[in-house]
Amino acid sequence: MRKYDNLLSTIEAYFSAEEGASPETISVFEERLNQNSLWRENLRDELIKSFDDPDFSWKQALWDEYCHVTDEASEGAAKNYVVENVLRRIDQMSKAAG
Repeated sequence: MRKYDNLLSTIEAYFSAEEGASPETISVFEERLNQNSLWRENLRDELIKSFDDPDFSWKQALWDEYCHVTDEASEGAAKNYVVENVLRRIDQMSKAAG
């Protein structure tokens, strides 16, 4: 199993270039986040751990042989993509759940 597999599988499912991160898939992602607080918090925990992991590359994780989400120019840009598109939604759903 790869490191942060739950998180990476989720990002691939909802944000892949093949899916186009369509409004429909994003809506399903947000609905699932809203319905499952344990899953939401596990995703958040994996995200935070990945940001602190010096051996993990978001640039590579978002675009490689098996995953096509976004091909960012730098590690910082890749992390920013994840913060803006994934972490922001997780935090919004956490606040809404309250």
